[in-house]
This record gives sequence, C-alpha cells and structure tokens, in this order.
Amino acid sequence: MMLKYIDIHTHTTKVGIDLIQIINLDLEQVCPEQGHYSYGIHPWALDKADFQLSVQISSSKYEYT
Repeated sequence: MMLKYIDIHTHTTKVGIDLIQIINLDLEQVCPEQGHYSYGIHPWALDKADFQLSVQISSSKYEYT
C-alpha cells in the first residue's frame, strides 16, 4: 500500500495521485467545487484588513455538509 503525502497548507494546486492537499484561500476567493480547502487571514494582511470585517466574512464562508 502506498502512503499519501498530505500538504496541509498550500496556495497552488499540485497534481499527484499520492497527494492530498488543503488549498488555503484568501477571503475574497471563491471556494472550489472539489477538493479540500480552508480560508484564512495571514498575519501580513492584518495591517491592510479590517480585522472584525475579515472575521465576519470568514465566518460566513463556513458551510457544513
């Protein structure tokens, strides 16, 4: 049995049958229809963003299926 490599934080899609990846999206990006993803606020973007608004936006993107 071949083990899968798990990339828990990436910004680019990589191709590989032995790869599981979690794509990290900025708040203004649309979530993909397939795959695993997360939304986040990077520390270097905090000085440009309204933190409370960013939290509200990120909370609105959660969808439980």
